[in-house]
Amino acid sequence: MAISGLPTTAFGDTGCKRKGGTYPKAGVRPPATARARKCCVDAAPTGLARFDREMRYLAASHTYRDGHGLGDQDIVGRCVYDVVPE
Repeated sequence: MAISGLPTTAFGDTGCKRKGGTYPKAGVRPPATARARKCCVDAAPTGLARFDREMRYLAASHTYRDGHGLGDQDIVGRCVYDVVPE
């Protein structure tokens, strides 16, 4: 499918080519490391936690843990309903 004003060579199997890289196709997530995800959570200006589909912690910021009275507990992998039952 051609888009008006763009050459058809701008598109390939991996997505739309652009200066400096490629835009991924819709629905394709760029690879992210656990370290990068943890940095994003820790750098958040508010209390922030990430969960998987079964509501287990993937990461939690210091502000989130302090706000829930968890201190420095390692809660990664634990279910939110067990950690914060309220």
